[in-house]
Amino acid sequence: MRITNQIFFGILAAMLFNSCAPKKSVALAAKKTQPNVIFIIADDLGYTDIGAYGSSFYVTPNLDELAKNGVRFTNGY
Repeated sequence: MRITNQIFFGILAAMLFNSCAPKKSVALAAKKTQPNVIFIIADDLGYTDIGAYGSSFYVTPNLDELAKNGVRFTNGY
């Protein structure tokens, strides 16, 4: 009985391994691209000082355009 279980689980493991193998080769063949990330650090500039977040005191057209076409983060710790 024990040998039958070992053979069964061995065949099952081989079937699972073979079913995952094609997916791995497809993932390796996929084109690798770099993410587009811009990290801006400014001293003493709050997020409310940028026009995209409602400021009318500073003129920030380039940052406003980046915020309009990208992702805006509003919560940070």
